[in-house]
This record gives sequence, C-alpha cells and structure tokens, in this order.
Amino acid sequence: MVVTDTCPHCGSGAAAVVEQADGALHCTACGVRFDPRQADTQVGYPPLADDAASGWQPTAGQRCDGYLLEELIGSGGMSTVWAARQERLGRPVAVKILHAHLADDGDLRRRFLREAEALIQLDHPAIVPVIDQGETHGRPYLVMGLAGSHNLRHEIDCAPSGRLPPQRVSAIARQLLAGLEHAHQRQLIHRDIKPENVIVGADGAVRLVDFGIARLGRSLDGHTLTQLTRTDMVVGTVAYMAPEQTESPLQVDARTDLYCLGVVLYECLTGHRPLGRFEDPAQAMRDDPAGPAWNAFLLALLERDPARRPRDAAATRALLEAVERAMAGPTTVPPPPPPPEPPTAHRQAARAGPAAASDHRRRLLRVPDAGLFGGVAAGLAAWTGIHAV
Repeated sequence: MVVTDTCPHCGSGAAAVVEQADGALHCTACGVRFDPRQADTQVGYPPLADDAASGWQPTAGQRCDGYLLEELIGSGGMSTVWAARQERLGRPVAVKILHAHLADDGDLRRRFLREAEALIQLDHPAIVPVIDQGETHGRPYLVMGLAGSHNLRHEIDCAPSGRLPPQRVSAIARQLLAGLEHAHQRQLIHRDIKPENVIVGADGAVRLVDFGIARLGRSLDGHTLTQLTRTDMVVGTVAYMAPEQTESPLQVDARTDLYCLGVVLYECLTGHRPLGRFEDPAQAMRDDPAGPAWNAFLLALLERDPARRPRDAAATRALLEAVERAMAGPTTVPPPPPPPEPPTAHRQAARAGPAAASDHRRRLLRVPDAGLFGGVAAGLAAWTGIHAV
C-alpha cells in the first residue's frame, strides 16, 4: 500500500490517503479520489477513454459546422477547446467539443445541450459569453467568445514568489464577485472556479469561463432545469473544491462558489493554497496594515460550514469593501475652521434689527452733557484772562 503526504482537498495526513489499483489515490477522511500525477486533479468524470476509437476527431483545419478549427488551446476531463474562426462573420471564437466517450452517453449529451441553452442567457462583462451551441458528427459543442490571451494561472506563475499585489487581488475579487452574482441570480452554480477558468484580457479585466460542470437550479419561468452532472456525482478540481462538494454534493449552492473563489484569492495573495491547517493570509503580508481586513474577508469565505460563510456575492462584496478601505489607509480629516470673531457692538445692533441699529447710531451722535461743556468753558475763560493781563 502506497501513501502520499497529504490530501490536496482536506489536508489529511498520509495515514488517511491510500493508493488504488489504477494508481489513483483515495482519501479516507473526506472521500475524495484524486490522481497525484496531475497538478490540478478533477474528480467526478467517467474514466477517460480513448477518443481515437470513438469516431470523428477534431483537428486543426477541420470545420465544426460554420466554425473553422485553428488551434487546440485546452483539454480537460470533459472536452477539448479550440481557437476557431466563425466563417460567416470572420470573428475569432473558442469552440468547446465534448469528448467522444462522453458524447456516446445519450443522457449526458442531452444534458450538455440543455445547459448550453441556459448558459447562453448569461450576459455579463465578467463571464465569457456562450454565443452558440450545436452538434456535429454526434459531438455536442459550445461556441464562446475568445477573450484574453492567458489565464489567471499564467499571471500567478509569472508573479514574483507567485504572489499578486493586494490591489490586483482586490480588483480580481470585485470583478469575479460581480460575475458570480449575475450567474447565481439565474440559479447557476459554477462549481469549478480555479485560476485556469479565469481568463485575463489585455486590459487586465478578468472573466469566468467553463461552466461545464455547473449545476442548474430553476429557470426564470420556474421550471426545473436538469444539470450536466448527475446529482450524486462529486465534481470539481480537488484543490479548489468546497467541503460540501465531497461530503454532500446535493447541497451545493452559491456559497460553494464563494468558497472556491476564496481558495483562488488566497492563492493569489499568498502564493500557495489553503490546505490543511493553513496560515492566516496576513502572515504572508508582513506589516501590511490591511492584513487584518484580508484575514476577515478570506477566512469568512473559507469557512468549512457553508452556514458560516457570507450568504451570497452581495454580502461578500460588503466584506471586500472593508478590505479596500483598509488598503486606502486612514482618511485625512481637514482641521476645523477657526471660531468666529466676537461681534462688535455695531454688528450686534445690526443683528438685532433696524430699530436697534438706529438707536445705536443716535447714541454715537448724542451731544455731550452740560457738565462736560461747563468744564471746557471754565478752562477757556481762565486761559483768556491769563493772556489778557
């Protein structure tokens, strides 16, 4: 029996992780089955079959209905993604084609197409739009806008020490929260948020992509929508999955996406994922005064109990605003104005009204009393007598 150090999902030690006959590992603590040979293991999909034995295979130069495939730009557990060109309009697009071994499952193929119809309803700057869907050679496909030249994983890998500046992490968080709020309002839960599924544009704007394992709730008209994955399947990418995705997959909701987002943001800020007993993010920020605010924000998203997380994207945005205020520093308050000078007698009279002002002027012009004139007359008489002698 072969063991490994820790489970990449729950952080359990080597004693809880055992090797299976096919080389995959199973964590007896959280139930996740993962492949240590893959950096970002996805779970929940049927075993990968040899698509070459399943009929038509997409290659560069082939046409997928009205789309000319140009270059393979991604491949995952469910599908391949091709850079392509819409021949009628000449615009670049991305075409996502379901694997042949999954397309052979009639129920799964129908679910894929139903979900495509729901995804087309999403229209938000932080979500890569799905603009078309169809089926060719028995293979369902989605057509998406081709936006951005790289994903967030590339940006993290190119950053010093794998850490992005806090201001950049805050901007990423704000945009992704807006996109998630739009999707959640339409009862769509992504369930696979990770750096590889965040596309970065030339202007730094980020967009969510790949709602391929999204779970659908109710449509706008109240009818229940089926979901691409079976209700009891554990799906997602192990290192970014919320605890309930393995413990109770039927209970995932908007808070599940918030947990996954918390893992991504934690990694952006600290350079590593929050596995096992992870350190507070502030410890990686040294003496940054915004560290405590980042702690409150990220640790709230990473609560194991969904009931202890923010209830939705809007509530999470309020926590993010506290982080942004902390990063901006204390607000400089201007000194209070000097106290007003005490009013003069003239000003006091003017404030008292016209009658008081007139009385004040009369007092200023009042003739001096007789005592004053008597004294002056006596003085003059004395002076005149002296000079008359």
